[in-house]
Order: sequence, then structure tokens, then C-alpha cells
Amino acid sequence: MPQASSLPRCNVLARWMGKVLCLLTGWRLVGELPPVSKAVLIASPHTSNWDIVYSLICGWSAGIGFHFLIKASHLRGPLGWLIWALNGIPVDRSAPRGLVEQTAQRFAEAERLLLMVPASGTRSYTPYWKSGFYWMAKEAGVPICLGFLDYPTKRASLGPLLYPGDDLRADMDTIRAHYEGKVGKHPDKVSRIRLRIEDEDGAEG
Repeated sequence: MPQASSLPRCNVLARWMGKVLCLLTGWRLVGELPPVSKAVLIASPHTSNWDIVYSLICGWSAGIGFHFLIKASHLRGPLGWLIWALNGIPVDRSAPRGLVEQTAQRFAEAERLLLMVPASGTRSYTPYWKSGFYWMAKEAGVPICLGFLDYPTKRASLGPLLYPGDDLRADMDTIRAHYEGKVGKHPDKVSRIRLRIEDEDGAEG
């Protein structure tokens, strides 16, 4: 696995843990690491709490540090220290600025940021993905990294990259093609890859 020094890095201990845990579990990171310093990373298929565990250890094994969004209130709980250690980014859903704008500001302030977002928004089947990942990337001016976990083969991937354009449906067609055949831990819970706006007028905007 080639190194990509522009991506956010994890510490030496996390990298060592990632390598050991990948050996123990049989998971591995495949493909080329994206040559960018900032991106919104789609985490899919998302059907289990184990998804974030395997995503983290595969990333750590290559020295990559992920970030993820979490409600600010969770950081005040007993596991707040662990969330900070795992690069959780607190967001305030009640703030005047929406989640997309808050996230775009985070990207603007960061030198490096690989933000992992479960696009389905749930571990259960849903007929529509949440569109937040798409608008976050578009507003921040960063690419979408099409990451996946494929349980039958125990492969994880960080790529390729998709730069949101002016045709949302075309972008989603590219995303759907990439995830074709990727299987989650619970296949019956894999969500349909479609945004609600695709079935409404103005999807090209």
C-alpha cells in the first residue's frame, strides 16, 4: 500500500494497533490512497456497529487518521475522552448554521481532514441515502472519497475520488456503479443507493 503523506495521519501507536488488528481479523486495505489532504469519505455499506471498527483499523494500518461527526452533547458523557481520542468532531444541530455549513467551516479551518460519513444515515435498510455527504463536499469544495467495506472478501478501500459537479444524477450514477456488488455485514440491511431529491424536480442543481 503506497503512502499518501497529504492525508491526515494517525500516531505510531494507532498504526501499530491497526496492523496487528488487521492481521488478527483478516481485514486489509486495498487500492491506491487518494492524493488529497481533504475529502468527505463515504462509509458504505453501513449495516453494523462493527463498520467503524474495521474502517478505523484498516485506515490506521496505513497510517491514516479518520474524523467523524458526533453530537456535541456526547462529548460530555463518560466516553467523551474516547470520542476525542478517535477524532470525533462535535457538531451542534441546534446552531443557527446548518450541519453542512458547520462542516464546510471545519474543512476551511483544517489543513488536513478526512471526514467519514455513513451516507445511509442508519444501520437498517432505507430507500434513500441522506444527501448531507454530497452537499458537505460541494459546499467545502472538496472531493467525495468512495470508500467501502466488503465483508465477504474483508476488503476496505479509500477511493476513487468524485468531485461533485453540476449534474447530481450523473454523480449518483457514478456512485451507484462503484458500490455495485459490495456487501455489508448484514446484506438484508444494505440501503438503496439513491437520494430523495433524485425523485424530485431540480435534481441537477
